[in-house]
Amino acid sequence: MIVQENEIVMGLFGIVVLIFMIIKRKQISSIPYHAVLITGYTCILSGWIFTILESFILSNMFNIMEHFFYALSALFILFWCWIVFHKQKI
Repeated sequence: MIVQENEIVMGLFGIVVLIFMIIKRKQISSIPYHAVLITGYTCILSGWIFTILESFILSNMFNIMEHFFYALSALFILFWCWIVFHKQKI
């Protein structure tokens, strides 16, 4: 299988954003329920990394893991939105 350039670029951008988040962790910690939001981001970043890995080894396993982590990321982001916006109404 051949790695697509856009997958590598997306993975690199994702890692750069993660480094930025680590550097700015003090500011990010001021976001309500930031741990849930960061977990969602790390899940989507994992999906991007699995996309790259599936081109080299264990393509079926990494493909399943990629889509599982995309879905998990969506659930964490949904949960974060629900907590933040539901709590504001109360």
